[in-house]
This record gives sequence, C-alpha cells and structure tokens, in this order.
Amino acid sequence: MKLSNRLSLPTVLIVTSVLQIVGTVGLVGYLSFRNGQQAVSYLAKRLIREQGDRVALYLESYTDVPPQVTQDNANEIRDRHLPISNLAEWRSHLFQQSQTFPKLGYIYFANTQGEYVEWKNFEQGMFRLARKSSQASVPIIQTFSVDANGELKSPVGERKYYDARSRPGFRLAQQQQRPGWTQIYQFLEDQLTLGISFVRPHYDQQKRFQGVLGADFALTDINRFLKQISNDSRIFIIERDGNVVATSSGQPPFTAQKTRLKAVEMDDLVTRTTAQQMQERVPNLLQIRDRQQLQFQLDGKDHFVEIAPFSDEFGLDWLIVLAVPESAFIGQIEQNTHTTALLCLAALGLAIAGNILTARWLTKPLCRLSQATQKMAQGDFQQQVKVRGSREVRALSQSFNQMSQEIQRSHLQLEDYARSLEEKVQERTKELQQEVEEHRRTEDRLRLANAELHALFSAMDQLIFVYDREGRHLKIPAQSQQRLLYRPNMKRIGRTLHEVLPPEMADRFLKNIQRSLDTQTNISLEYTLDIDEKTVWSDAVISPIDE
Repeated sequence: MKLSNRLSLPTVLIVTSVLQIVGTVGLVGYLSFRNGQQAVSYLAKRLIREQGDRVALYLESYTDVPPQVTQDNANEIRDRHLPISNLAEWRSHLFQQSQTFPKLGYIYFANTQGEYVEWKNFEQGMFRLARKSSQASVPIIQTFSVDANGELKSPVGERKYYDARSRPGFRLAQQQQRPGWTQIYQFLEDQLTLGISFVRPHYDQQKRFQGVLGADFALTDINRFLKQISNDSRIFIIERDGNVVATSSGQPPFTAQKTRLKAVEMDDLVTRTTAQQMQERVPNLLQIRDRQQLQFQLDGKDHFVEIAPFSDEFGLDWLIVLAVPESAFIGQIEQNTHTTALLCLAALGLAIAGNILTARWLTKPLCRLSQATQKMAQGDFQQQVKVRGSREVRALSQSFNQMSQEIQRSHLQLEDYARSLEEKVQERTKELQQEVEEHRRTEDRLRLANAELHALFSAMDQLIFVYDREGRHLKIPAQSQQRLLYRPNMKRIGRTLHEVLPPEMADRFLKNIQRSLDTQTNISLEYTLDIDEKTVWSDAVISPIDE
C-alpha cells in the first residue's frame, strides 16, 4: 500500500507546505551565509588593498621629500645662491626648508674639504657648522640653538673635531656617483631612533666632485602612522632581507643592543606568525614583484595577508605587509547573519503556523464531505453537510447536498422501477416459456418432415446433391447412382463445385444455384460430361430448399 494512500489531506498539505517553507528558509539561510562568506573575502581584499594603497601613498609622499630637497639645494648651488666655500650663509635657506618640510630630520651639505653645514629639525631645531681651522687639519664643528625665526642663539655643547667625509653617506655618494639611499641606521643624537639618509653627489660644470648633499628622516613618523591606521590589523614594512623598517605593533624594530630585528624575531605574535608564513610560502623575498595575498589561521581565526612591494627610482626597495584578522570586519556581518537567522526562524514559525491554520480551514469542510460520502457509500443516503469554507468549498458542499437529495429521489425511483421490472420479468418469463414450448413442437414437426424428406430422397433413383450458396457439397441423399457421378470415387462432402468439376461447368452450376436461391424458383438446365472418353448429355433441376 502506497504511503500517499495512508496519509490524510491535512497531513499532506501541512507536511508539503512545511517542507517547502523549510527548504525555502534553508536556501535563504544558506545563500545568506554564503554571501556573508563572499562578503568577508571581498571586504578583506578590499580593506587590505585600500590600506596598502594608503601606506604606499604615505611612503611615496614621505620618501619624495629628500630627493626633492637635495635637488633644490643642488640647483641653488648651481645658480650660485648657496656658496660651497662659505657654508655659514646656508643657515637662512636651511631654516626655510625646515619650515617647508617639518618631517625631515636633517638637511646638510659636506664639501670635499670636510666642511659641513647641517640643520637639525628635531625638538626645537639646531644649526651645525663645521669649518676648517688653521690649527688643525680636521674641521671643528659647533652646534647652535636657534629661535623661532631661525636666528642663532647660544652655542650648545663643546666644539669638537668632525670630518664629514668619513660619514657613510658621503662615501656612498662619492663611490656611486649618483643619488641614492643609504642603509637604515640609528641616529646618534636620538637614542632608539632609526633613520635613513638620501645623498646626492654634487659636481661643478667641469664634472668635478664638489661635495655631498643630504636629507635624512627618522622612521618614527612612519611607525606612528602605521599604528594610527592599523586598528585591529597589523601593518609592517620590511626590507628584502627581512629586517623591520617600521611596524604598527608599537615594538621598536631593534634590540636593546641596538641591533635591528627581523620580522620573524618580533615579540608581536601576529607580526611574527605572518612573517613565518611568508617565509614558508615565499622563501626568497626578492622574488616578490607584484602584490601577493596569503591566508592563515592563528588561534582558530582566519587572517588575510597582502604583500605589496614599494620601491622608487633611487634604489629604495621595501615590502609593505598587511595582516588583517577576519574579526576586524566580520563583526557586523556576523551580526547581520545572526539577525537574518533569527528572522528566518521567526518567518519559518509564522509560516508553519499560518499553513497549519490554512490547511485546517481548507480541509475541515473537505473532511466533513469525505465522511458524508463514506456514509452514503455504505447506504445511508440521508446526508447533508454545512456550507462553510472558501467559495469553491461552499460550492462543492452545495453541490453535494443537491446530489444527496437527487440520490435520495433516484433511490426511491429505482425501488419503484425495480418492483415494476420484477413484475415485467415474471410476465416475460411466462411468455418465453410458452414460446419455448411452441418452438419445441415446431422442431418436432420439422424433424418429422426432414425424416420424410430423407425417406423420399432415399427412394429416388436419380442423382441428388444438396449445395449451399457457395457451391459446397452438404449432402448426397441418394446412394444408388453413385456410379454415374463424374469422378465417382472422389469424396465430395465439404468440397466445392470448383474442386470436383471443370471450371466452366462449376461456374455455370454455381451461378444457377445462387439465382434459384435468390428467386426461390426451380431452374432446369442441360449439360455434358466426358465419362470414359465419351460425352454424356444430362439434364438437371435446381430447386431451393430454404433461403
């Protein structure tokens, strides 16, 4: 027995509706969760790309200043606005540059005689000047404090010997003979501060080396900027060898012994783990030429990583690394997903309750109709149902009540007709019995007549055949003249004329037999037979026995 035959209509309606609703709600929930996952991936990529672009833009604006400043100073020397033999006249110009570019740490120039001029932009600013002395082969440097207008105040500290030609930046520019960046180093006057210098060699019109122009900046501002924009993420900048340039974690990128730290040696767990993942997947950082994205888990949470190269035309080559935990942007998505799930469950409950009530409202009148039809099928025709429910159900109930009334009337009419039919059957039975008796008497008479006819045929010495309309032999009553038959030894009963006579003669006899039957008259005809090589003339009479 099929399951559908055992289920009631309310159960079928409720179950199918609930399954459809659950399927729809489940599909909506799945699509919502899937869209949430896609949104997480999309937001993660978009966020780290935007942050990477922001960091790159900041670095670009930050690192563009030293080349610009040194180029401006080179132009001023070329135009004879800044003398390289009297560096004291640089003070006003350097002060103006320090005001224009406040993030620069140092702006300086050193000539080939070892003389040196520098503007220090840290704290309240200082001016340094190293001049050659007749008493010593090495220039003597003096530091001066300045006021808000850049005017010299009093000397700071003692005078001491200082040869700028021994500085790494001077030697680098002289050797490379082109502008470029120095290695990252620690500023001497500012403890625990890393910086980098941009140096530009200066030549006169005869291509003779005249000195080195330089501009430095500390990496402190970069660390501060990274920390400011990082929020829940980690942003750090490393060189191709893995040494940290700047980081948003707040940890200094060097040890207490003033040695620089690699990213894999940082105390910050996210920074260290991100660097380890990079090292496992890209062992050689020199191979990274385009943006790359990674993903790893830390403490059961997904972290999205983007590595973006940053370089300039003067040899600066760093990597910007951004590690964004999924929790940094999934909070709102999870809240929306949770809200969506609650709304789906609420909608599911309301829809199920509504479908149950609707199914009951629809099926209750149908159940009453079903019960009434079952009782009517059992013979209880006194059935009437209440007209309730939807328009179609009310119409069906009215039709059922009308049908019930018609069935009651029809049932009464059938009972009357059955009684009348029974009487007619009895009368007809009597008539049939009389007809059967009359038929029996007729058969007896026919049997007697047939016997008489057979006796008559048997007494005749002529050759007699009985044929049907198709010319088939049915009977040969006379036996005495069988020797006169054409082909006397052939058994003829059941055979046709065409099987025992020549075709022309068979056609002639069959045509006359059918005409005799149609006209119910006797037909005489003559014919010849070839018997024992002799032609014998005979005549025949065809007479109909019945139709």
